[in-house]
Amino acid sequence: MTIAEISLSHSSKDIADEQLAQLNASVIFGPGWKRSDDGTLYYWSENLVHLDTMPRGIEFTVKRIVDHPAFESLEVKRNPAFNQKVKVSVPDVGLMKIKHVEVWQDLCTEMLQNKLNEGWCILAVCPQPDQRRPDYILGRVTLP
Repeated sequence: MTIAEISLSHSSKDIADEQLAQLNASVIFGPGWKRSDDGTLYYWSENLVHLDTMPRGIEFTVKRIVDHPAFESLEVKRNPAFNQKVKVSVPDVGLMKIKHVEVWQDLCTEMLQNKLNEGWCILAVCPQPDQRRPDYILGRVTLP
């Protein structure tokens, strides 16, 4: 099984609805592609796809191959797990896209919001018994 992050290479108006459905069926992680009012395809974030199930006739560029032992047993598209207690989606494969991780201690709400505005995501909140504020583990895909 080959998993890759791809971008479409040619005019997305040339892709038929049947090919679009096959393209979205090959997505392992990500929102997939949607057609806008003018007929072009768009997506808000990157998509990881199963290259062996990509439809024929669609030109694309491979940005990177994701080679990880966890994909050895992955046979079907899985939806992210959803924690009912705290109402949070756990993206499993999406965590592999995180390239930079930092631990922040004693971070006030305003500083945390500034980090989120800079593109950081909260990976974990770690309450400490002897501190007023929790420690935060933040991650992001791109360099600052």
